[in-house]
Amino acid sequence: MAFWEEVFVGTYLGIKPGMKVADLGMGVGGPARRIAEFTGASIEGVTNCKYQLQRAANITKPLPQWHKDRLKYTEGDYNNLPTSMEKGTFDRVYFLESLSHCEDRAKPLEQARLLLKEDGYVGAWQWMLTPAFNYSDPYHIELKRGMEYGGGLRNLNKPEERIAEMERAGLEVIMSFDMGVEGIKRGHKGWWVPIAEGHDFFTKMRSSHVGRKLTMATVWALEKIGIAEPGTYRTALMMEHCGYSAAVAGEMGIFTPLWVMIAKPKKTTTVKQETLSSTTSDSEI
Repeated sequence: MAFWEEVFVGTYLGIKPGMKVADLGMGVGGPARRIAEFTGASIEGVTNCKYQLQRAANITKPLPQWHKDRLKYTEGDYNNLPTSMEKGTFDRVYFLESLSHCEDRAKPLEQARLLLKEDGYVGAWQWMLTPAFNYSDPYHIELKRGMEYGGGLRNLNKPEERIAEMERAGLEVIMSFDMGVEGIKRGHKGWWVPIAEGHDFFTKMRSSHVGRKLTMATVWALEKIGIAEPGTYRTALMMEHCGYSAAVAGEMGIFTPLWVMIAKPKKTTTVKQETLSSTTSDSEI
């Protein structure tokens, strides 16, 4: 996955050393740390989860000072960013799989636009229904609901619908494509293979029916004896359902977690207002 992050931030989003970049919906900051290392840019990650902030801080603590100088973690809601993030000062803003957790994506996208300098870009790596998805097919809808329920996602939609959200946020999409398809063209296996089939003995065992049942039984037992927190087994079932639904939908070609969009702020045209000259005669009006 780190390879594709390099492709996303380097080839498509054009992040370079010294740039000021925002990661909206950073999780525990894994991508932010890797991207800072790949590019030399300064990354400010945002999350509304205190636990994630603490985890990010703990993971960053033993890193070299070089990394620490380029990383900042901020508590905030990407629907309404904190005022400490000054508008018009960021070179790039990106969302890595975080947009799909939002009901109305135009809100965080507009916040991203407001952060940008005039020549800045927004990048989004997103879970997305592909154009082949059929809203009238009950099985397609069942898989969609499985991913949303198990993954904590909100209203997965198709590229044209996501582009409309970008446009409502004042952004112009200049690139929109499935990076997973690009990977297959380069000789990589489909992203769903490790989930659905596995690619070596251990992953094949984990992905098998027996392996999945064994995993669930282990989690159940760990929760029962008090090693795992209450609710862990139910959470594991939800995530298992999400993984199954995503893998099947991926094999069918109706879903991808690797859809990329690059956008820039729309240019606004300012009409200069002029008053009639005081020398204009009545006959000229």
